[in-house]
Amino acid sequence: MGSRERVVVPRRYFVAAVVSATEFLFSVGMKFVRSLGPTDGIVLNFGVARFLQLVKKYLGVVDILVTCTQVLPLIYERAGRIEGRKGSITQIPILTMPNDDITHPIPDLIDYITEGQISVDRQLQNRQIYPPINLLPSLSRLMKSAIGQEMTREDHSEVSNQLYLEFLDKFERKFVAQGAYVGRPHSI
Repeated sequence: MGSRERVVVPRRYFVAAVVSATEFLFSVGMKFVRSLGPTDGIVLNFGVARFLQLVKKYLGVVDILVTCTQVLPLIYERAGRIEGRKGSITQIPILTMPNDDITHPIPDLIDYITEGQISVDRQLQNRQIYPPINLLPSLSRLMKSAIGQEMTREDHSEVSNQLYLEFLDKFERKFVAQGAYVGRPHSI
């Protein structure tokens, strides 16, 4: 039987090691994408929650929020354009939420750092609606500065608002105006 060694180090050193390793690995990946020349690159980050759960296992619940605020910005700040070069780098962090709980601390923190989310809904997928994107919980805090004339379409904001108004009208017709003894439908 082999023996296992466990090295005990202070937490601050572990945090520093995680930050350094993450920064190194991601910088190698970014150098590769940038070496492709004047192209647009997309980086998909799978397993962010799993990585943070691993960090949580060693650091504890309190320190994970500190680690997230140190590690995740190092990864996400590398997206965008490089001054004087053509092309851009887009990052798409793909995150599975534990038990589909959007209020779980890790998805909540990642949402705060990335300034938005596209919510893929398991119920829509089960109803074979593709892509199963649920628009209402999806959001972007930066949308207003990235839409409109010369960016997307001139009436983008108005169309977005109409989508929410149409949902509210339908919700009101199906649920709010319903009689007390009428059976409720399972979906809108």
